[in-house]
Amino acid sequence: IFTGMDKTITKETANDLKIIKEEESSLDSVDLLTSKLRSHESTKEFRTKDLLALKMEELQRYKASKSPRNSATTSADRLMLQKIEKQLQEVRGKKFASSSRDILEEKRKELDLEKKKWMSTTTEREYEKNQVLLRKFKEKNERQRQTDVAFLLDCTSSMSSYINAAKDHIKGIVDEITTRYNAILRVAFVGYRDHCDGEQLRITTMDFNDDVNKFKEFLEGVKAIGGGDTAEDVFGGLEAAIQLSWSKHNRCLIHIADAPAHGNRFHEGCSDSYASLNDADKRGLKIEDLIKKIKALKIDYTFGRILPQTDKMIRVFDEIGGGGFIRSADMADVKDFAFVATETISLTIECNWKEMTGAVLPVSKMASISELSTKSLKSYTIVDKQPDWTKIASQQVSISTCDVLGETKLNLKYSYKQASIKISAHPFAQGSQRISYFGIEIDKATHYFHMPDLIPWYKKEAGKKQAASVVLKTFKYIYGSGLRDGREDFLNIVESQAISNFLAREFNKVKPKEAKEIHFLEVKFVEARDVDGAPVYYTVEDIYPNYEGFMKYNSNFGYVNRADFASTLDAFSHWTYDFTNHYLMVVDLQGMNHKGKYVLTDPSIHCRESRFGRTNVGRVGMETFFEGHKCSQICSLMSLKTNRYMKDGIPNPDLASVCSLMGKLSV
Repeated sequence: IFTGMDKTITKETANDLKIIKEEESSLDSVDLLTSKLRSHESTKEFRTKDLLALKMEELQRYKASKSPRNSATTSADRLMLQKIEKQLQEVRGKKFASSSRDILEEKRKELDLEKKKWMSTTTEREYEKNQVLLRKFKEKNERQRQTDVAFLLDCTSSMSSYINAAKDHIKGIVDEITTRYNAILRVAFVGYRDHCDGEQLRITTMDFNDDVNKFKEFLEGVKAIGGGDTAEDVFGGLEAAIQLSWSKHNRCLIHIADAPAHGNRFHEGCSDSYASLNDADKRGLKIEDLIKKIKALKIDYTFGRILPQTDKMIRVFDEIGGGGFIRSADMADVKDFAFVATETISLTIECNWKEMTGAVLPVSKMASISELSTKSLKSYTIVDKQPDWTKIASQQVSISTCDVLGETKLNLKYSYKQASIKISAHPFAQGSQRISYFGIEIDKATHYFHMPDLIPWYKKEAGKKQAASVVLKTFKYIYGSGLRDGREDFLNIVESQAISNFLAREFNKVKPKEAKEIHFLEVKFVEARDVDGAPVYYTVEDIYPNYEGFMKYNSNFGYVNRADFASTLDAFSHWTYDFTNHYLMVVDLQGMNHKGKYVLTDPSIHCRESRFGRTNVGRVGMETFFEGHKCSQICSLMSLKTNRYMKDGIPNPDLASVCSLMGKLSV
């Protein structure tokens, strides 16, 4: 994965990533115990004495886990651990009163603080390595620009609108990717029907070409006809796609269909003239062989899902490919064709970017490079309607709120409370990384997680009927060998949003009248319980009354939405850099322009320290922003400073990051 990198850097970085993984795994038991303690704090299942005994045992394991070769522990740290141990021993010998739980909670917080200190040295080392590798990427980016994109379409009679969409939107798709990445794009087309349609119609192919006009002309002659039974010759289409002249660094196959392949193995029972052909199709093709060839060619495979009857086929394909082999995107509405295609190509470029640099890429909210190859999709079904809330049982959850204490380094403080919440059984939307659930905080008659400015238009939309007041988001993939989501990934999101919200309020105090107000939705951390008692994590935020106007304005690595340019938001990113004395910058701005105010969510923060998770690209990210930034009237009115990284105000499209949106909702 470190192709083209300096060998010394590659070796050191690989070793560091291994060490960091070992260190993180040694802390898993601490997190598990913390969750266990919290889950039983309000019950009588565990006596306080038992909890303290467990805490002592965990503390001893924690101390033992500090290997001398990787230890970031100072003498002061060791004294702190000894002090905690002594205090716990004293508590164990006492008669337990009601204050015992307070003492236990205090010691837990001290241990959490010590844990953070211990991790700081290794994370800083990882941060600096990523900075070096990202700079090397900027120097070696020419190869990254070259991209092959093939559209594989079911061309039977029900698919005419999608054929027309490919023809109508191909120029816009190519222009967008070219603008974002300064990419050199070639496009190809493969259409398939069924065996009953004869050899001339069964497969229609146009090999890769860099002329979008020729692509459009070719599609003028492609008609949606034939098909016979419901199942189609999917294997024949994949075979033709494999035989295209793939040669560029980025290789993206976008497969769009509303019907499964032949064989009961690939569907739940539909009209199929070859239902018994499960090991090989009529022409002897085997799906195992086809997928093996797709993987050998390093083609990134995305399926545009139109109907549920293809779900089993995609699950089988993904299992054969090894989990995470195929990406699924909702394309039930043909209007989403251009959007999904654009973001799919961007994701292909992003994944290859990670492999090329060997660094943790800035866009993903979750996956590191070492985890990409081992991700597996959680089991879920998208249901875009709110449930009957009278049939949804409430559950007790722990809610953590993050507040900003100071302006210099923006220190954070958490407060905790218990609450009762209803959560929909199925997510209603999905993005490239997360899925979203409707939720209600049932102890309050009004909107609980709120921003005062936004309550009026929420109530207006909600009406008299009981409706969801919040959105709960969790990750859609499991990464690496873990069975659960990582708690830190959720806390990073909450902390980024809290600081962005604080900075937006400060910006609104000093902005000129020409600039619009900026608001970030308040995001909190929710810890619920699975049926087996294990922790389940979510972030929770206000629900938008209408998602139609949701938009991405800039990214965390250079992309700027020039078609819907927002000078206020561009100036805001610049202002956060100046306001914090170059310590951090808020980017990846997305949301809605509602009644003259920007309402945003899910930002990223670049910082000179290793805070805020994997989307923090640090100094390199800040420099990249300024390389594409040209100060507007708002910047001038706010006396924002220019710097040596500013060029001509034209974004570096070859450095532009993917907009991580794969649905109508940014999640």
